[in-house]
Amino acid sequence: MSLEVKGLYVTIGDKIILENADVTFSDGKITSVIGPNGAGKSTLLRAASGINEKIKGQVLLDGRDIHSYSRPSLAKKIAVLPQSSVTPSDITVEQLVDYGRFPYRSWLKKSDSKEDREAVEWAMEATRINLLRKRQVSSLSGGERQRAWIAMALAQKPEILFLDEPTTYLDIAHQLEVLEIIRSINKEWGMTIIMVMHDLNQAARYSHELVVVKDKSIYQQGSPDKVLTKKFLADVFRVRAEVFTGPDGGIIFNPVSVY
Repeated sequence: MSLEVKGLYVTIGDKIILENADVTFSDGKITSVIGPNGAGKSTLLRAASGINEKIKGQVLLDGRDIHSYSRPSLAKKIAVLPQSSVTPSDITVEQLVDYGRFPYRSWLKKSDSKEDREAVEWAMEATRINLLRKRQVSSLSGGERQRAWIAMALAQKPEILFLDEPTTYLDIAHQLEVLEIIRSINKEWGMTIIMVMHDLNQAARYSHELVVVKDKSIYQQGSPDKVLTKKFLADVFRVRAEVFTGPDGGIIFNPVSVY
């Protein structure tokens, strides 16, 4: 499923957040959106996913204006997991994941269908939380809770999954666990995944492409080995760093100092 942003212009009050931003997200790939704090990464994510309707420019989903889709129709194609998710009290993991089936239900048909049950089971298995199904979400660790939220998004059976800083507040072990699950989802089911990331080494390791947001627009787009150079790190992040190739062939950078 193609997703293209053309001439995107977003303001909040009198402040310009994004200006004349153009980007085409690769189908079936993992793309990480990176850039300095306040550059507009989350704003780009919200606009590209159709959440923010107060924009100028175009967001085209399969060549069609994303805002021309009905909300239920769009939710069958796109799932969005925001940076902070509030868990309802006294809800189990299985109930939370089941909420992801809302686009497929109506007031006339509220009960679970076989397709609904299979989607929930698949989502819990894909995120490795099937053994936690009866646990209350509030009792889970940070990493377990994040996997439960990702499972809820997966239960929508989207073609494109948006994740806004999916590893925020997690320790390194849980960060890697979540990112390995994201990679597995992409590899096994070919799902397009677009996520905002702060850790550049993790973005490089787990992404096919990087989109760099800087100065209110798209500064650069390309594979990690093409984007993450010494010059790029200096220009975008004002960081002096060493860049080298890791044992698995991926790009690794070691920050040395700030310019």
